[in-house]
Order: sequence, then C-alpha cells, then structure tokens
Amino acid sequence: MKRLKARRGVCRASVLLLALSAGSVRAEEVSSLFDLSLESLMELQVSVASPFESNVATTAASVSVLRPADWERRGARTVEEALEQIPSVATYASLNSARMVAVRGYANEISVRGLATQLDGVPLNNYSYATSAYDLPFLSPALLGGIEMIRGPGSTLYGTDAFHGVLALTTGPDTGPGGLARLAAGSYGDGVAAVNGFHAAGGATLRGGAALTRHGDRSLDYTYHDPASGQPATGERRDAENDHAAYLHADFGDREEKGGLLKINLFADDYQSSRFPGVGRQFYPPLQQKMALQSLSLAADRDTGDQKSSFGMLGLSWQRRLGESLALELDAWHWQAEQTWHFDFTAYPTSFMTTGGTVQACRTSLTQANVLPTFCPHDIYQGTRDQRTGVKVMLTEEDRRAMTVWAVGVGKDWQRVDDAFVQRIGVGGQPYVDIHTPFSGTGRQINYLFVHARSALGERLSAVYGARVDQYSDAGTATSPRLGLVWQGGIHWAGKLLYNEAFRAPSAAERYGSGPGSQQMANLDIQPETIRTLEWIWQYYRTGQDTELTLYRSRWEDGIVLNPVTQTVSQYQNTGVNQAWGIELSHSRHWRDWNFGGNVSYTRSRNNNTGLEYAAFPRYLLNLTAGRDWERWQCQLVQRIQLDRTMTDSLANLPVQDAPDYWRTDLHLERRFDRHRVWLDIRNLFDRQNIVPSLYNAEGGIPDEGLSARLGSEWQW
Repeated sequence: MKRLKARRGVCRASVLLLALSAGSVRAEEVSSLFDLSLESLMELQVSVASPFESNVATTAASVSVLRPADWERRGARTVEEALEQIPSVATYASLNSARMVAVRGYANEISVRGLATQLDGVPLNNYSYATSAYDLPFLSPALLGGIEMIRGPGSTLYGTDAFHGVLALTTGPDTGPGGLARLAAGSYGDGVAAVNGFHAAGGATLRGGAALTRHGDRSLDYTYHDPASGQPATGERRDAENDHAAYLHADFGDREEKGGLLKINLFADDYQSSRFPGVGRQFYPPLQQKMALQSLSLAADRDTGDQKSSFGMLGLSWQRRLGESLALELDAWHWQAEQTWHFDFTAYPTSFMTTGGTVQACRTSLTQANVLPTFCPHDIYQGTRDQRTGVKVMLTEEDRRAMTVWAVGVGKDWQRVDDAFVQRIGVGGQPYVDIHTPFSGTGRQINYLFVHARSALGERLSAVYGARVDQYSDAGTATSPRLGLVWQGGIHWAGKLLYNEAFRAPSAAERYGSGPGSQQMANLDIQPETIRTLEWIWQYYRTGQDTELTLYRSRWEDGIVLNPVTQTVSQYQNTGVNQAWGIELSHSRHWRDWNFGGNVSYTRSRNNNTGLEYAAFPRYLLNLTAGRDWERWQCQLVQRIQLDRTMTDSLANLPVQDAPDYWRTDLHLERRFDRHRVWLDIRNLFDRQNIVPSLYNAEGGIPDEGLSARLGSEWQW
C-alpha cells in the first residue's frame, strides 16, 4: 500500500511538472529577468567536468551549475540545502553537525565519504576520514560565487574520493566594481552578516569577503525507547551553530603576457556547534547477544554531540599562454584543519541485565575483564588535526580549430594526520580512555599522471576520453579511465553516452583503525573500492525552455563497510557488490513573467550480497518550482517531495520502518530597488512534521524543523 501511494504521488507530481511546461513560448515573451536564452544557459561555462572550455551541452558528464540566484530563490541557508535542487541528490545528518550528501541511491553511514570536494580548485578531503564534512562542516553561501556538481564518478579528473560525485565550490560572488553587504535575521535567533568586495588597480585585482553566521537553538524533540524498561521517552536536540569565515583573492598580471597570471587564494574558517544528532544506535547491535536490552538507544535523551573546528587554506596558481594554442598552468596548495567532537554518553546505565539473567556493572577502564563492553556514564572527546599539500602542472591545447584538444598533467599530493585522539571521561572527571589513535601521525603520498582529450569525429559527433593513474604510498596503484560520445543533433538538442570508472582509497581510520577506545581494529590489507557507471543523456534546449533526460546504471565493488568482528570490536572491510540504476527528468520553462520547472528522479540501489536496498534514499525524489517576476517584485514557490523511503539504514541489521512521505513547501518573496533589495524566506510553509532518515540509525529518524522565516537585506555599492 505504501508503494502504491508513492507511485500515485509521483504520478501526480509528474503530471504537474508536464502541465506547467505545456504550451509554446515565443522569444519576445521572455521577461527581462529571463532574457538570458536557454541557448545561452546551455553555453554557461562548466569547469568541474573538464580541463577544457566547456558548457552544459558539450560536457561529458551529468553536471549541474548553480549561481547565487539559484539558491537564494530557494532560501537555502547551507550548501547542502542549495544542493537539494539537483536531481538524485539527498542530504542527511552525519555525526554531530556534519552533513552527508548522498548521490543516486547510495545512502549509508559512510555516505559522507566518496564525494570529492574542492574550494577554489583546492581538494579538501582529508586523510583521516576521506571527507571534508568533518573538519569543514559549514561554508556560508553568502561567500560563494558558484557551485558545480558532478553526479557520478570523477576519479579520471580528481583521483580518490571522486567516487559518487564531485562538488566544486567557488568563493567570491560577482559584486561588480564595488561590493555587497548583507544582513539577515529570522526564527530561532538565526542571523547572517556578510560583506564581499572587489577592487582593481594597476593590473592587479583584489576580491575578498567575510561572513558571520548563527543558527540558533531549534529545540527539536525526538522520541526513543528506554534501554532498560522499553518505555517511550523524549529527548531534545538544538542543532545550533556559529561560523566565522573569510576569503581573499589576489590576481596579478595577465595569462596572455610574458609574465603570466599569478593567483593567490586565502580562506579561513572557525566553527562551533551544539547538540546536533549523535551516534544513534549504529554501533550497538552486537551488544544484543550479551545484554537483555529493550532498546539500543543507549544515549537515551542525550543522543547529541558538539563540535569545534578550524580551517586555513592557501592556494597558488600561475597560468601563461605559450604561443597561439598552448597554455601552461602550475598549481600549489596547502591547508591545515583540526576538529574536536564531543558526544554526551552521560545517560549510560551503570549496570545491565545480561541475557543469562545476571546483573553486571559497566566498565571503568579498558583493562577490566568479565564486564560488559559499555563504559559507565561518561563524555567522549574525539578529534583530529590534518594537513594536505599538493602541486600540479598541466599543459593544455586550447585551439578550437583543432580536431583534437588535449590536456596532460602530473602532480604530487601529501596528506598527513598530525594527531588523532580519543578520550572517555567519567562524570566525575576520571579518565576511562585517553589515547592517540593508531592512525595518529600517519601519512600518504600520491603521485599521479592524467591525460584528457576531446576529438571531433565529424560535424556533429565528438569523443571525450582520458585516464588517470594514481600511485599511492600505502594503497598501490589505481587507474581510472573515461569515455564519452557527444552527439550535437541540431541547434536545439544533444545526446550523450558516457562511461566512467572511479575508485576510493581507504582512509587512515579505515586502514589503521581507531584503537581500543573506539573498538575499531586495523586492516592493513584493505583495498580501494571501485565503481563503474554507464549513462545516457538527452538534452533539448531553446529560448525559454530546456529539458534533460538521464538514464544511469552503476556497479560498486569492494565496498568499504564497518563490520563487527566480535561483540566489542569492529573492523573496516571490503565486502560485497552494490548496484544502482535510475532515471532523471528535468525541465524548466519561462513564459512572460512566469517561470516553472523542476526535476523528478527514480532511483533503485541495493547490496547484491544481502539483497537489501539502500532504502533510506527516496525511491522517488521531486523538486518543483513556480515563480513570477514583475516590475521590481519576485515570488518563488518551491516544493520538495521525497517518497518511498525508510527512517533508518536498512543495511545496518536493525529493524526498519517506512518513513512518512516528505513534503516541504518553501516561499521566497523579494523586492528590488536600484542598488538594494530585501527578501523574505519562509521554510516549511505548512509546518509539516517531516522526518529525515538517520543513517546512524537514531530511533525514529531525525525530526526536521517546522515553520520558520528569515528576513534579509542587501546593499550594493
């Protein structure tokens, strides 16, 4: 019955999407807001998916390009909320305030890994956990000038971690010759203050900005069952955070001249969060073999976590044209980051009834024998300090008249974990565990070589192909090829057939384990996981409208998962084969003062060994928009729909329940003046009690926030 309701819902939404786009549109009917034709939109430059100049029509990838107006019209407060408008993308809570971005069905506890993230061209994923989401969990959209995302493998371009996708962020919104100042305030005591500026003089340009962001106490109630009595109870999470960030870009010279163009990029961030979702029930299923538990919600009403982190980055780039068609680019970067988590385990019981009917006390140290594996009520502190340094040299053929353009490059990457620790401190201040984890002080070096080319195979057909070879100091050698055929069938449509491979090398924690304090042991023989994806894309575009249809299928082998080895010890292992397949349909249409659009995706993904589906990812995912722009006013209504999903991860050996359908309606209203604008964002307009699946298996999922509003103003000079 649930599946039938979901199908009816997606049918109604699909009919609405098609109905909104019905009818013809003449070019002269497009309003001033949308006077950029769809042909021009298809020519919008894409940098994340190719080393050459490319656009949406010629790029051999499933790529989305977002500009500030795209997420501002949706009232997005975070990068993850901005990504919600992309087909087959769903976001989830991870540990503490980290967010997971799941792509095309694969949603589980380590979905936070496998997405290669870049900021101003600098790779951000760390060695500790193969992600940037932990030590840089928040990037203010007020400082961003663009977001580009590849859905699917990107290792041919970016190496490890570009497994399920690639996310490229660019700081520095277009401010014109002056600058922008922004203030916004809203429900829960939320607030944003940001400034961005631009200055040019004497052949040099400076662009910089800073932002202060506060998300206040949301007082989100959640329900659970008491581990001893089995009775229902309630806890509360705050989901409160504060972030301070700043960037500076300095450009000197010109790439067309002898001295070339030198770019210097700086970025710094300081972040703090309070009482976000904790570890849920993810690590406790083995305890059921020894304890007479009524529930695995051992954190009870304190399943929460806090975080502090800081991040600093320097990026350098020198570019110069060599003759008419060749261009040389040298890039170098270095960043350092540190983060500390705090988990509240002070609600742990001091004793348990065993399955044999006896009462046993909790542990007060690692050395105690014949006691239950849980520690007495305590707080856990866990943190890392990472750094990453890299250099890259790339030579590119840029002559558009050539039948083949190409790029070849070499590079070296140094990744290091300066420190990693775990502390478990009893409620009286006594230490139960105080260790440096086994991966503390470890490092990795990567040498890589890549070649990319695009060849014309006729007047309308072109081939995009390439490969990258990565040599790891700790994980062997990996090769990632790609091949794409792009058929420009006419001035209004294009077809693409794409094949991509990707890999993800084990992180330091997956290879060396987190030690006895976290009950995770080393696996020095663990191998990289690999994925192969086949896609077919059809695009139609003309003035006032555009349509894209994508079919895809992927096969994920040697997937890295955390498996229990004993009742108290787990280990990251290569296991199983996973598959996903689906369809994505996107459409937008502009008619007079109106704009309509959206996308619908259908996704199936499963683990072939168990036969279980990645059911926390919605089988049907829809984003629908309708808006009007008249005179100096703009109004945009956004509908987010997720159908046919579960509250928790079905692969985690825990009972799962179907989650209620997710319907969220957001409203954006804006008034523009000559150099000033004001806006009102209303989120969850109808105050629905939505649930977001918990990939750490918190009981009942993660309650989403209710009705909220934010009023903002921006000045340009």
